[in-house]
Amino acid sequence: MTKEELLAAPGRAAEARLTAPRTLAAASSPVVAVALALLLGVALFWPSWAALARLWVDPESRYSHGFLLLAAALVLMARNLPARIDFRAMARSPLAFVALAGASLLWLVAHRAALVTVEQVFALSALLALVYSVFGRRAGTVATMPLALVALA
Repeated sequence: MTKEELLAAPGRAAEARLTAPRTLAAASSPVVAVALALLLGVALFWPSWAALARLWVDPESRYSHGFLLLAAALVLMARNLPARIDFRAMARSPLAFVALAGASLLWLVAHRAALVTVEQVFALSALLALVYSVFGRRAGTVATMPLALVALA
């Protein structure tokens, strides 16, 4: 259709604009949004993630499979989240915001006390609470298994 035909038939123009690009955006936006939230969580708790990465990189460590499990977790989230998140019907949980604040506070206490393992547990807990609080219970449920994989790494 030409531009003039689209302008002459507003119903068809709106229909043409809403088909292909909208479908692509709807499929990729939940993944991008969750990825940005996870990046925010990693940035906020950077010391814990850096210590975990050092542990995974160390050749003498028994935890060198961490990057493999991290990649598996990201693939699981990318495959399962688009089907589960609907931005129009997201039910944010105020209780999850309380859990996020509590996990963040406990992370800060563990960080100040130099308890690296406890710090990593609360960083992961805060990351999961962030997903629950921003995207709702359905997305949090989907993210629990992949984040548990990272915890077991």
